[in-house]
Amino acid sequence: LRAYLMLFLPMIFGKWLNQLDIFSFLTVGMLMYNPYLVYNLSFIFSYLIYFFILLLQNQKAGKYYLFLGSIPIIISIQHVLPVFSFLIGILLMPYIEMIYKSMLYYLLLGKYVLPFLSLEYELLLKMIAFIYDFSFTLPFSQPTLFFIGVYYYLYLKGIYKLNVNRKVTQEVCLLLSVLLAFYFYPYYNMKGQVVMIDVGQGDCFFIQQPYARGNVLIDTGGLQKSDLATSRLIPYLQSQGVFYLDAVFISHEDYDHCGALTSLKEHFKVKKVIYDFKKKTIGDLVFKNLALDKYYTNSNDRSSIIYVTINRLNYLFTGDISKEVESDLYQTYHHLDVDVLKVAHHGSSSSSSEDLFKMIDPKVALISVGKNNRYRHPSYLTLKRLEAYGVKIYRSDLQGMVKIVYYVGKNYVMTSSGF
Repeated sequence: LRAYLMLFLPMIFGKWLNQLDIFSFLTVGMLMYNPYLVYNLSFIFSYLIYFFILLLQNQKAGKYYLFLGSIPIIISIQHVLPVFSFLIGILLMPYIEMIYKSMLYYLLLGKYVLPFLSLEYELLLKMIAFIYDFSFTLPFSQPTLFFIGVYYYLYLKGIYKLNVNRKVTQEVCLLLSVLLAFYFYPYYNMKGQVVMIDVGQGDCFFIQQPYARGNVLIDTGGLQKSDLATSRLIPYLQSQGVFYLDAVFISHEDYDHCGALTSLKEHFKVKKVIYDFKKKTIGDLVFKNLALDKYYTNSNDRSSIIYVTINRLNYLFTGDISKEVESDLYQTYHHLDVDVLKVAHHGSSSSSSEDLFKMIDPKVALISVGKNNRYRHPSYLTLKRLEAYGVKIYRSDLQGMVKIVYYVGKNYVMTSSGF
C-alpha cells in the first residue's frame, strides 16, 4: 500500500509537494488510521527504509549505504545478521522492481498478466531458497535503545555528509565499530537473570549468568499442538544473546516438562542434557539434587529437586513432587534456607504442604501454569497457604514471563508491568 500510494500521490500532488512531504503526510495518515502500527515491525521496517531511500535518492552510493540503515531492524526481528545480504540485496533489487511493475500491470490488465507474475514470484522464491542454503549469519541479542540511538545518530550524520558531497569513511567505520561492540555485548553484560518462561501449562526456567559464564534451562515445557522450541524458547534465548545452552536439566519425563527437548536439540546447540545427578557446577553456580533414599512409584514424585544459590538468593526447584515427598524432605533436611520457591506441580493441591513450610521460609513463589487450564491450577488452597506464610506470588498465567534480574549483589523481580 505504501509503495503504490507513493507511486500515485506524487502524480496528483507533485506540483505542490515534494516526495518527502508526501511521504510524511502518508505516514501520519496511516498512524491516525491505526496508531498500533507503530508497534508493527514490518511497518517500521518499510517506512523507515523508504525514508532513508528518499534521503539518499540523489546519491550514487545510496544503495550501498542504505543496507547499513536496515541492520538494527534486521537483528531486532531475526536476532542474526545475514552477512551476504548486502550483496544479495543489490543483485535482487532490479528483479524486485520488475515484479512491482508486473503487479501494476496485473492491476490494469488482470488475468492476462497473471501467468508472468506467478512465474516471476516462483523464481524469486527459488532464488531466496538457494541463497538461504549458502547463507552465513552472525548472532546478535535484542538491540538496546542505547545501541539503536547511537547507531542511527551516526547513520544520519553519514546521510547528511553524503548530501553535502563529503566522505563518510569515518561514519562507516564508527558504525561497524558500534556493531562489533554490540556483537560481543553478551560477553561483557554484567547482569544475570533467572526467568520463568511462559510456556503455558508446563515448566521452563532459564538461568543466564553474567559475562556469558553459563546458560541453563531447567525443563523445557511441552505443548501437544505447537512446537515450543522453535516458536518460543529459541527466539527468546536468541533475543537474550544466548546461542547455546551449557546444560538442560530435566526434572522428570512428563511431557509438560520435557516435550520441547527433542526439537530444541535439533534446532539449537545444547551441550548436555542432565536427568539424574547429585551435584553439577556450571559457570559460577553449583546445582544440587536433594535426592532421597526412597523409590517412588509415581513419576512426579521422582522429580529432581534442584537447590542452587544465585547472587545470594537460594532457589528451590521442586518439579512435580507431592506432599509425600515434601514430608520426606522435611524428615531428611529439617531446615533449608530458601528465598525463591518454584511451586511444585503448577500449584496443585497435592503439593505445597505444611511440612514443606516447616522446612523453608521463602520470600517469593513462582508458579508456572497455563491460563484457564483444565486442571484449575493453581489450587485455591495452595494460594491461601502461600499468602498465609507471607510469600509474594508470581504466576505465569497472570503475569506472563517473570524475571529475577541480578546485578552486583542486588536482585530485582521484573514482570510485564515493571520491576
